[in-house]
Amino acid sequence: MKILMISAMAIETPPKSYGGLEQVVWNHAKGLADLGEDVTLVGAHGSVAPPGVKLLAFEDPGSFDESGSWWYYRHILADYDVVLDHSWQKWSYLAGDYLPVVGTMHSPCPFMAKDQAGALRGVPPPKRYPMLCGVSAEHSKFASKMLGLPVRTTWNSVDVSRFEFSSTPGDTLLSINRIDPAKGIHVFIDWCSKAGAKGDVVGDDTLVQDKQYPINMKKACELYKVDWSGKVSHDVKFAKIRECKAVVLLPQAPGYLEVFGLAAVEANAVGRPVICTPNCGLKDIIIDGENGFLVSTFDEFKAAVAKLGTISPQACRKQAERWDIPVIVPKYRDIIKQVNDGCRW
Repeated sequence: MKILMISAMAIETPPKSYGGLEQVVWNHAKGLADLGEDVTLVGAHGSVAPPGVKLLAFEDPGSFDESGSWWYYRHILADYDVVLDHSWQKWSYLAGDYLPVVGTMHSPCPFMAKDQAGALRGVPPPKRYPMLCGVSAEHSKFASKMLGLPVRTTWNSVDVSRFEFSSTPGDTLLSINRIDPAKGIHVFIDWCSKAGAKGDVVGDDTLVQDKQYPINMKKACELYKVDWSGKVSHDVKFAKIRECKAVVLLPQAPGYLEVFGLAAVEANAVGRPVICTPNCGLKDIIIDGENGFLVSTFDEFKAAVAKLGTISPQACRKQAERWDIPVIVPKYRDIIKQVNDGCRW
């Protein structure tokens, strides 16, 4: 099949530091090329395609609108059998019903608008068969309910081979998240302080709407004796995972849905358990008591910290391998082949 895969334009694909969507797109493109598919990747300037994948770059990183690239690649869409759109805005849906587009959503539901009463409602994309996909079971259910459309699930893939396994944990609880209130960084700092636990905050503090929040969190770390690392390179992030006791992810529902939770798989790949809130896609990844713990309160968090020694690093690695590129991408390709054969939803 001749496949066009569209990434987001906010940062490069793959990301140089923080970035989940862009890494997943790169992983999928690599996996499809390894399976013999003819793949072209659309990414921001500075992107690097996997071996065997062609690259098209039309605009500089930093765009969340993504319309700039659309005006370039819209002229070549008819050259492809299937378009795989992972972008935020999904401009490819404007191409018309002739073009088979599989739209993978990396936010809870990008097709939303406020009604006259100010309530959010789903607005289906302008296509007879949108063929939308979520990246976890609960994500797909949520988007399907909001839009009144069928939504399939195509889980994110992780290149497990990039993560060096370690059976010897350290003594630090590690927060790896974009520094945003919805990610619960303030909760992590508070709970580490109350539990008397050694903590470290890692994450992008630049791609945020509330610019004051990272400043406040850095001050809170100083006050409550929690380390602040902020934005770090991939190599430093991997080193910190290897050296930690557990990764902690505390996305705050109901205001925010963690549609997958890439950091949870990365932590497990190294052999580290994950303590997290039972938020959307994280429930697909973390089996309570096997490769981490699901917690909703401070008391549950404190109890989970005390039981971290009962989690096997080998069990964590085994769970991470469920999301490895050779496992996930063939399932993804099966859906693409069905579409190429005429399946629509």
